[in-house]
Amino acid sequence: RVGEAVPDFSLLGSDGETVSLGSLRGTPFAIRLTRAMGTTTICPACVPGLDELTRTSGDFEALGAKLLVVFPVTHEHTKILVDTLELPYPLYSDEGMTMFKEYETGYSGGVPLPAWVVADRDGVIQFLWRATEGGLFDHYAESSEILDVLRAFQGG
Repeated sequence: RVGEAVPDFSLLGSDGETVSLGSLRGTPFAIRLTRAMGTTTICPACVPGLDELTRTSGDFEALGAKLLVVFPVTHEHTKILVDTLELPYPLYSDEGMTMFKEYETGYSGGVPLPAWVVADRDGVIQFLWRATEGGLFDHYAESSEILDVLRAFQGG
């Protein structure tokens, strides 16, 4: 919930780097929990958001924020997705869907639904959007909105 501390986590990225809550202390961050079915089949509603992230990923860095795009697939599959989609940012594996469960994203067809979590430099949740609440097709929070959230609580 907004105002609560982000639960501890550790995720392996497609780039071989592990990121954890502890490694992000002092850095604002945005977590995009992205729906994937099976191995490397991405939810069609999520693809436009990934395209937007390709265009705006540098904006997160410019704000001094870390972007974590998380998929419920194996580490090997994250590497395939990055190569196939030619992404300029790493993807993080949450094969056990731990983060999806933690943030209660909900499921459709046995596959977790997407969500966004934005936290400040102290690891406190400042924004939370879940497809179950925000409407997967009515309003899908995208990176431009998330960047506005980051700017607002950073005073920019």
